[in-house]
Amino acid sequence: MTGVKMADDKAQQPTFVIAAPQDDQPKKSSRLTRKNILIAVVSLVITALILIAVLVGIRLYSDHELESLKLQYSMNMKDKDNQNVNQNVSADANANIVQYDVQKDGVKATILQDFDKGIQVSRVESESGVACYLAALNRSNAQEPSKLPTTTPTPGDDSQTRQLVYKVDNKPIKDLSFLGKRASTLCANVPTHWMVPSCDGDETGLTNSTSADATHSVQKRATVCATCGGYYCVCGCCNAVCGSFASSTYTWYYSNGVYYCTYYMYYVSCRVYLNAYPYYNCYLGGRQYYYPWS
Repeated sequence: MTGVKMADDKAQQPTFVIAAPQDDQPKKSSRLTRKNILIAVVSLVITALILIAVLVGIRLYSDHELESLKLQYSMNMKDKDNQNVNQNVSADANANIVQYDVQKDGVKATILQDFDKGIQVSRVESESGVACYLAALNRSNAQEPSKLPTTTPTPGDDSQTRQLVYKVDNKPIKDLSFLGKRASTLCANVPTHWMVPSCDGDETGLTNSTSADATHSVQKRATVCATCGGYYCVCGCCNAVCGSFASSTYTWYYSNGVYYCTYYMYYVSCRVYLNAYPYYNCYLGGRQYYYPWS
């Protein structure tokens, strides 16, 4: 009987060996080379120079915008009290702006008329303080830059006078950026208010008085010529305007043969045209007022 020898066929299990990968690549140095540092410095310098050039360009443009006003003419006159009255008229044809700078008896006024924005800005400076007033530009009372004379006009005895009365909003305007660079610079850090034309005030009789019993007074710089309904009245341009005043004085300027007297009011009690005879003089209670000065 032949014996059969069974081989030990027990399956051999494969053996797996996991070895850590060998890093044959050389490690990169974390240090910057001199070339990298030089490139970074040059880039920073170029960036700084570009930034400086942009800022300088903006500044030069702004300065040019402010300095582009061209003087058209100057007027130097004397009022009845032998006080100097000076008016300079400038214009910027590109910006479509006309500016009147007037000085009289301690009062300095700048009236800027922006025809593109349709706004008139008035800065009034006197002993009682400084304020700016904004109003919609009345184009019928204004001359565009292209229509301004280039030589000094000579006001005649028959020059007209026009009274402009505005009611001022008590609430100041905080953001002036909408005015543009020139006007916002003019009124920077100055109380600025909106105002609208007023038709208030009936023609009525005036009391020739400068007594202090009026219920609403104006500052001492105003020319008080009468009282009406318990309010002081200020005379100018052959008119008397009475009420509560936002500014202690009216302002005036001469344009296109017309003297404009502007009053800034909180409340208008009454206003009266002072019948002038002869036509270049105004009278009230025996006192004479020469236009455009009271």
